[in-house]
Amino acid sequence: METLVNGFEFSRDASGNFRAAIDGKTTLTIQTFNDFVYVDLREYFHSRVIREILPTKRGVTLKKDEWIQLCSKSAEVQAAIMRLSDLLDAGKKPTDDQIEVRITDDVVVFVRKITTGTPGARVTVEKTTRKYGAQADTADSAPTVKITRITLTPIAWLKVFQLQKKEIESIVTLLDNEASLAREKRKQDRIAKEARCIRSILDLSSA
Repeated sequence: METLVNGFEFSRDASGNFRAAIDGKTTLTIQTFNDFVYVDLREYFHSRVIREILPTKRGVTLKKDEWIQLCSKSAEVQAAIMRLSDLLDAGKKPTDDQIEVRITDDVVVFVRKITTGTPGARVTVEKTTRKYGAQADTADSAPTVKITRITLTPIAWLKVFQLQKKEIESIVTLLDNEASLAREKRKQDRIAKEARCIRSILDLSSA
């Protein structure tokens, strides 16, 4: 039996970021910060107190290059989802309850068997961030490690990495081009400011 999968629609806010609700609780945001592009997958909740939809800690923020590498391995993840789902649908026990797909040194995807709630396969994108303190150059310094993750249903994964993959790629490219122009403008502004300072010093010295 085939399942009809509907896509989602992006909207652009006043800050220039693109946002779309993947399902009832998960949102995909493509945004820029300090003139660099990031893709954020995050769960949101509706606050009854202030009557607004707010982000939770359950989510991952990926750099543009990390997102591109994740997309490049989406077919491998989809194959793992199908393999695990087919076994579960047939009532067979999978050899492994978890399939790991390594994306980068810091980003990994796990396809897991879920037995609680609605049984089936789930996809977890996990990112490890290491932050070094002021003494990062010493031999005994250890980084502060932070692990963030987001868990998606197979349908949500299908929407993002197959159904609307091209649209997301276009938005990432658009924001990346805008960010590049902004970085170049900031560079030219800095050069112009330095030139004005030099001229001012020369004028004072020749007066």
